[in-house]
Amino acid sequence: MKKGVEKLYQTNSKVDNLPFQFKFKEAGIDMSQMKKLDARQELLVITMEECGELIHACSKALRRAEMYPLSDSEHNLKKEVGDVYAMIDLLVEWDVLSWEEIEEQRNKKREKLKKWSDLI
Repeated sequence: MKKGVEKLYQTNSKVDNLPFQFKFKEAGIDMSQMKKLDARQELLVITMEECGELIHACSKALRRAEMYPLSDSEHNLKKEVGDVYAMIDLLVEWDVLSWEEIEEQRNKKREKLKKWSDLI
């Protein structure tokens, strides 16, 4: 492990609640060498992170068998779906894609599900 990186994994109440950039600084890691993301790259990175959080919420709900009303899993799943939806909305705002393209792909997926799944 590079010098300073091991400090990132140590518990330190002083930095535990700080954003990751400050944790790097606190660990003595120079972030000036990291490439700064432009706005579209940041949009895609945050979208990936939100999709990952939705995957995690789905996995927890299945593992805990907690998909009943008012459960923690149901609440978390709704929150993460909303976060992903917000990112999709931003992707449209930034002209990465359009609602028409999304709807077209949604329709294709529903047709596949009709063939391969009992959901539709």
